[in-house]
Amino acid sequence: MTKTEIYIVRHGQTEWNIEKRYQGSGDSPLTERGINQAKALNEYLKDIKFDCIYSSPSNRAKHTAQLVTGKPLSEIITIDDFREIGLGKWEGKLYSEMENESSELYNGFWNAPHLYKPKDSESFTDLTNRTFPAFLSIVKQNTGKRILIVSHAAASMSILNKIENRPLEKFWEKMLHQTSVSLVEMIDEKFNVLKYGDTTHLKNFEQNGF
Repeated sequence: MTKTEIYIVRHGQTEWNIEKRYQGSGDSPLTERGINQAKALNEYLKDIKFDCIYSSPSNRAKHTAQLVTGKPLSEIITIDDFREIGLGKWEGKLYSEMENESSELYNGFWNAPHLYKPKDSESFTDLTNRTFPAFLSIVKQNTGKRILIVSHAAASMSILNKIENRPLEKFWEKMLHQTSVSLVEMIDEKFNVLKYGDTTHLKNFEQNGF
């Protein structure tokens, strides 16, 4: 029996998170709170030793990976397919702007993801078809090891939803919060989600007044 463990982490809070702007393939830096969230996760995972560390190429994800592991960028492997869902002209714009300008697409994105079919960006099917093969590839390369992947909300959920066979219309059913950690175990090529979106470290973080 060969066991592989994959930890999937969402990045910490960013400036655009606060401003309620769409990020997608765009980027904004971690806030002080986001940095502290990642440091709290570092403490929570301090007894876990990772054999390999992967990240989305976005700076917010790479910075989170550095803080969570204490490793330099040279030890973090960036995988382009782990970037966030591409949102085209929405990137950098306020949620409220897009709700007013493209109400039908906005509603589809949040409330009917199986019907969301943008012309100039990615659908949720496109996203899954990008992220899941990349996930399978790195697991195959690192069978029997402990892997860390730092990515984004929708990108990470697309992988977890695929493993749990969640229908596309329920894509947002189990939202991943900032620096949440999910644990996937693979034994003899069979995946099982042991922990989904754990935020225990954030409860401790809040209690300490951050």
